[in-house]
Amino acid sequence: MNNGNIKRLQKKLSVSKKPAVTVDSPLAKYDSSGILTCIICRIPIKPNVWKVHINSKQHKLNVDQAKQNKVEKPVTTTAPKDPTGPSTKTSAPAKNSSTLPDKTPQSSQEKHPPLIQEKTAQGNASSKPENETTVEKLPEKFFDEDKTNKSEAARLQDEEWQRFQQEIKRADTESSEIVADEQEDINLKRHIKEIDEQIDNWKRFIKINDQKKVLLSKKRRVDPKMEVDPELSSSEEDCSVDDLFDWRTKNLHS
Repeated sequence: MNNGNIKRLQKKLSVSKKPAVTVDSPLAKYDSSGILTCIICRIPIKPNVWKVHINSKQHKLNVDQAKQNKVEKPVTTTAPKDPTGPSTKTSAPAKNSSTLPDKTPQSSQEKHPPLIQEKTAQGNASSKPENETTVEKLPEKFFDEDKTNKSEAARLQDEEWQRFQQEIKRADTESSEIVADEQEDINLKRHIKEIDEQIDNWKRFIKINDQKKVLLSKKRRVDPKMEVDPELSSSEEDCSVDDLFDWRTKNLHS
């Protein structure tokens, strides 16, 4: 196969290649400049090697580590407020109660502190849900989608491999056809060349035979008594014809 055929095949294979597809995965993230990044490994990845990256050992280790961090991470809570606050509030009614006249019943003074304690308890209880919402959480079915992406990636790889095999077979078929056409052209040119050589030799033979006849006619004019042996002339003609046929057979066998 010559260089022209190789370049032609390479051009066909390069044209048949499809452009890169945008990665659509919950683990993938594009920044403002269009660079693809893995949110688990936090490294930039090229789109054409995304499937290789998600099947790599390092990526799987990072996914397992993220699962462990999600399970083992404790719930962070904010520090409670200054405990002196409720005490100051409770002391205020006591002072006020001391300034009141002695005629106020003692039961009304004892009811205020429990109400303040209930309010502080409700405030602490309401602060807990707010603190729990601050914990970072991964989206639901985050790791389940990773499994489905792996099966989808395996299916896409199988399809790409089948398309690659089909392209190779098509290229081999086209190459065989090109070689066969070139060989047929070479054989046709060789036969045409042999036929041209045979025609030239026939022309030479006819020319030599005509020259021989002219010489014999001149000799007869010079010496009319001279007789030409017919057997000799016929034998010479037969030899020349035999030589010509031998040459043709040699060319055919070569």
